Amino acid sequence: MSKKTAKNRLMNRIGEVDEKYIKEAQYTKKELENLKPDQVSSALAEAEQTVGETFDERPVILPAGNETPETEQEALPVKNSNIITIVRIAVSVSLVAAAVLLFVFLWNPNRSQVTTTTEAEPDTTQDGTETQTEPDTTQDGTETEVDTETTEPATEAATDAVTGVAVNEENFPDPNFRSYVKKWFDRNKDDILEDAEIQAVNEIIVPKDPDGSGVDIRSLKGIEFFTALKELDCSYQEIKTLDVSANKALRSLHCDDSGLESLDLTENIALEEFYCSRTNCSVPNLSKNTALSFLWCSDNGWETLDVNQNTALAFLDCSANALKTLDVSHNTLLETLNCSGNQLKTLDVSHNTALTKLQCSQNRISELDIHANTALKDITCFGNLLTSLDVSGLSELETFMCDYEISIVGAEEDAWDQPAPLEWGGIKYIYYDRKSDD
Repeated sequence: MSKKTAKNRLMNRIGEVDEKYIKEAQYTKKELENLKPDQVSSALAEAEQTVGETFDERPVILPAGNETPETEQEALPVKNSNIITIVRIAVSVSLVAAAVLLFVFLWNPNRSQVTTTTEAEPDTTQDGTETQTEPDTTQDGTETEVDTETTEPATEAATDAVTGVAVNEENFPDPNFRSYVKKWFDRNKDDILEDAEIQAVNEIIVPKDPDGSGVDIRSLKGIEFFTALKELDCSYQEIKTLDVSANKALRSLHCDDSGLESLDLTENIALEEFYCSRTNCSVPNLSKNTALSFLWCSDNGWETLDVNQNTALAFLDCSANALKTLDVSHNTLLETLNCSGNQLKTLDVSHNTALTKLQCSQNRISELDIHANTALKDITCFGNLLTSLDVSGLSELETFMCDYEISIVGAEEDAWDQPAPLEWGGIKYIYYDRKSDD
């Protein structure tokens, strides 16, 4: 083999395997190109010895029409062929990768709901120690930063996919109320109130017994999440504040004997029953509660009460307050009225023709006209300033109690059992009970 052929053969091998032989032979490509003919043989032998391979054992791809490459340019088709092969392989790999990604995307059933990434955790050895992944390093020794997307663990991704309210200290700060919610409303015990679980809650009954026994709850924060709630009973609980503005479906509210100081019911227009006796609550604004039919608000120390807008009211007990006036002229559906133990001087019930029970004892009433109340069955009016009471025309009247000294008009003696004087709280009164037909 001539020195020129050997040089071409060496350059051809160098072009085929890129920089490998140049590095092994400790020559740069530029130096090999500038080798003199008498230096080629020694360079070739040195490379063969270093690599452990004889260049002559592998054929040389020659340009078409030539038997022996005579110049460096003639060896280029081999190098170009290798580049084309590498490009084809790269394209094939890219197409396969793209196909795999497309398959994974189309196969994932949750791709439109939750998009998550996972945070790479450090490798752990058998003895439990964590190993840190070293950054990539290039050949020149510099470190390269690798951008990675972090994703939440699969369990958190599943939680995010479910909408609901976490049963935790933030949403339900009172531990006893939180335990109550977990026990009765978190059906699958995952500490999450899902939408279906929330909508299934129609009533929350958490009263203590009158003797003080039972679960002690100081805060009902979290009640706002139960938007389908219709009945709430928190009687005998030391609750100072209660926000039910979000409970627009609420129909019945019991907060008797609680520590409530104020209560806003202007958003609860569906409210039908309201029990709030023996509280520290100020007089609520009931003007928006036009569906209210039952109101029990005794023993609160209220000096005023406005029920003019509550035209559906059928039951009103506002006894043991400090009311000086009471207007029930707009409450034409009223059947039961108890306003005993106030400071009323007058009481007009002429518009309350549906009234069947009237209790107005222990006020300062000097005159009581009940001629229009022909549906009355029970009257209690002792402890006032009355001198007489006319019950004529009240054919439905079954019992009535009045002061011992007053005169009763219209009560046939043979229609009533012999009245006996009684005493209550230092007040003498008479209890009249109509004789039965038997």
